[in-house]
Amino acid sequence: MSPKRSGNPEKNYENGMEKALTLLEYRSRTCDQMRKLLLERGFPQEITEEVVDRLTELRLLDDERYAAGYLRERTRKGYGLRRSRYELQRRGIPDEILEEAAENVSEEDEEESAYSVGRKVWRKTVSMEWKKRRAKLYATLTQRGFGYETVDRVMRRLAREEAEEEDPDGFYD
Repeated sequence: MSPKRSGNPEKNYENGMEKALTLLEYRSRTCDQMRKLLLERGFPQEITEEVVDRLTELRLLDDERYAAGYLRERTRKGYGLRRSRYELQRRGIPDEILEEAAENVSEEDEEESAYSVGRKVWRKTVSMEWKKRRAKLYATLTQRGFGYETVDRVMRRLAREEAEEEDPDGFYD
């Protein structure tokens, strides 16, 4: 592949590669993000596409790896698949790659993530009345991208654990 030159000597292939590599030093990026960044910096479409294609060839840009890592990290940090998938869509990850990456996040991992967040909310809201407490927990978990079924299981689990703490011997059962 021969590097092509643009009309502006500052915006040629070599400079595009250099700029892209500098951007990748800070953090990994999607192909779409890199494309937008190079275009914003004035590189012509043709040069931008060449740079993105070459970086993809070298696996320095890899949307599949990016999506899988992003979902793993966001799940670990207490976010659900719905929100994380939306964020990846905004970053230009194609739907078929999103589907594949989402398959690698187990329901158990997502539920444990929701439980971890939910437990903190549940403990902070202990002084609230029951309905407000449930509403706060529901709002927090859904805003973080957890689905209704996951939120419901977490709410039941937290309520059951609290009941067991209040009556460890099951006296009132």
